Amino acid sequence: MLELDEVTAAYGKSQVLQGISLHVDEGEVVALLGRNGAGKTTTLRTVMGLLPPSGGRIRFAGDDLVGRPPDAVARLGVGFVPDDRRIFAPLTVEENLVLAQRVAGDGSGPWTLARVYELFPALSEQRGQGGATLSGGQQKMLALGRGLVANPRLLLLDEAVEGLAPIVVQRFVDVVREVATSGITLLLADQNLRFARQVAQRGYIIDKGRIEHEDDIEAIWRDERLVRRYLTV
Repeated sequence: MLELDEVTAAYGKSQVLQGISLHVDEGEVVALLGRNGAGKTTTLRTVMGLLPPSGGRIRFAGDDLVGRPPDAVARLGVGFVPDDRRIFAPLTVEENLVLAQRVAGDGSGPWTLARVYELFPALSEQRGQGGATLSGGQQKMLALGRGLVANPRLLLLDEAVEGLAPIVVQRFVDVVREVATSGITLLLADQNLRFARQVAQRGYIIDKGRIEHEDDIEAIWRDERLVRRYLTV
């Protein structure tokens, strides 16, 4: 479904992605693992068209994404949940969701407001509350809910559980599993291997803008040398 081939990207004169290649098959949950600053977020932003690549090829379901603006990438069926959430502070929880649903289409897909509220009861209870007044975990839920009501075929999820309490992390494990079983393919960028192990089938390790390792997620988990070298803080 998604293929990156020797992709490079830079912020000004600072080269971040050094020619990365990876693929995500339809129905998979794949983790892009690495420490802060390794290039995870830049990879997702480049796929989404928020940062134009300086080289390489990006294809989604047979379509070339290079040169397409973010709105065009989204219309093809790619959703993006950023690590900083980007909640519309003046809007209520429900207004944030309705806006995302209206932009995405007619709201006839499987992920409706009702289903998001069922997935996140806390959002249902606070649907009339301002988005900026939610806790960090609730804002993460709202950001994911906005991504889901767009009914994407592929969802890019950036640092979904960063800074969350363990009990909330476990809730997100259950949520990601449910999203995957609904038919959405996921690419997760995360430094939390314990979380990734519970939801992903495969993993890529990125370091200094290069893919250093690819394997089954369980094999990565068991490789203590690899974890110490690239993932341990």
